[in-house]
Amino acid sequence: MAFTINSMAQSGTGFNSLFGVSGSNNSANGIYSLLGDYSSIKKGSYGKLVSKYLSEADDSSSKKSSSKTLNDTKTKISSDALKPNAAYTALNDTKALQSSIKALSSEELYKDGADSDKLYEKAKAFVDDYNDLLDSAGRSSVSGLKTNVNSIISRTATEKSNLEGIGITVKSDNTLSIDKDKFNAADTSDVKKLLGQTGGYASMVGVNANGAEYYAQAAASSGSLYGNSGSYSYGSFGSSFSVYS
Repeated sequence: MAFTINSMAQSGTGFNSLFGVSGSNNSANGIYSLLGDYSSIKKGSYGKLVSKYLSEADDSSSKKSSSKTLNDTKTKISSDALKPNAAYTALNDTKALQSSIKALSSEELYKDGADSDKLYEKAKAFVDDYNDLLDSAGRSSVSGLKTNVNSIISRTATEKSNLEGIGITVKSDNTLSIDKDKFNAADTSDVKKLLGQTGGYASMVGVNANGAEYYAQAAASSGSLYGNSGSYSYGSFGSSFSVYS
């Protein structure tokens, strides 16, 4: 017997004998519905619907992924843009070193009965700031800054033996280290002569640190990442990156 699913669904012919149910029976209506679904599947309607759904889901996922990538890029650009350059770091280090030298010039530190630990802490700050400046200057290409820092290194080399006498060692890489026990055991007048006296070692280091500050300030200002309006303005990419500011 020749018949098709579509012709059966349209006319109802053969359903009673095939399924043993009445044409008016609710079960037959359910069967019609199932056969209608089958017909939709056979025609490809369901396939198209599923494909459309999956396509929209992929598109939504792609948009989310693109949005995340863009946000990550914006975050990276903002993070990179805010990183200080070598001149700016050196500028801060010159100021820190001058500040620690000024702190060592306080007469209170050298009076009889003064707290030796307090004097040591000031001297330790000087050593740390000194080393920080050498590091940042070494990473900078500013010639005036380097010239002044080299003068500091030369001055330190001249005072090497005197510094060792108060517990401060000049290492092979030109940085300094300080031994607390040796420093506290040193004669306070020797410490003052080197670190706290006008015209002494630390005082003259401060003169060169001030010169280094001048050149670092000029370089940091010319290489400023943001202009007065707050727009990113470093090199030829400024107009592109300002949208992320």
